Amino acid sequence: MRRWLAATLVLGTGLAAVALPAGTALADTTIGQTGTQPGGTNSFQSFGAGWEQASPGAVVPSAGLITSFQTQAAANSYCQIVSEFSTNGGGVGVYDFQVLRPEPSGQYLVVGATGDITDPCDGQLHSYPVSIPVKAGDLLGVYVVNDWAGVLSGGNLVGGGQGSEPAVGQLITLGSSLTGITVDESATLVTASDLLASLVTATKKATGPGSSLSAKVQQAQSYLNAADVTDTCTALTGFINEVQAQAGKKIPIATAGQLTTAAKQVRTALGCS
Repeated sequence: MRRWLAATLVLGTGLAAVALPAGTALADTTIGQTGTQPGGTNSFQSFGAGWEQASPGAVVPSAGLITSFQTQAAANSYCQIVSEFSTNGGGVGVYDFQVLRPEPSGQYLVVGATGDITDPCDGQLHSYPVSIPVKAGDLLGVYVVNDWAGVLSGGNLVGGGQGSEPAVGQLITLGSSLTGITVDESATLVTASDLLASLVTATKKATGPGSSLSAKVQQAQSYLNAADVTDTCTALTGFINEVQAQAGKKIPIATAGQLTTAAKQVRTALGCS
């Protein structure tokens, strides 16, 4: 839903880190887009409270882990006007960034969210840490708690009014579509392939390149490179079991915990049972 208000917007801080030992580098991919609202103080687009908006163009390209959401908006004296039109009380725009998974039923499953965030209206780029395993085809969305002017030009949206704020694990329906605008929202994705490559590096540092643990995680990497997800999952299970068996013995407990968490993140991102 669009409302025509004299307003613009922005957001918070933070950066998430994947649980791997220090010094392990992770590549990332940006999904969606951020930037100042077109037209500055003369722009009147906003999203109505109680609506979920999703960007069909902001699609997750491959399985992995979303580590943060970002947004930005032009700071101006009209941002506060949003609150005058809010159906949910005072204050500037409030929103909840979400990841939505298309279902065969035509509905969308909420698979992760930032929680409610209040727009500070300061014109700065803000990043919110999350840790959300995703699959290829998932898309970025946002639920608007209080009317929010988080609009960019160029793009298309699908949206739908919700009776209440959708929770993670809930199925929702999006019906209407809007053209010519999109949500001021991007997300940082670390792919399952990159997560696994980093796990290979971390395991070598922790146990040595010739260890059985290194061999197991490298085997998992070989399976994934061959698009054999089933055997990748099996290899990662064996890796986790061996790490836990060596925790406090050949591997420090803290390092074992980091390696286990990282391997579980890959399994979750791949949809392992």
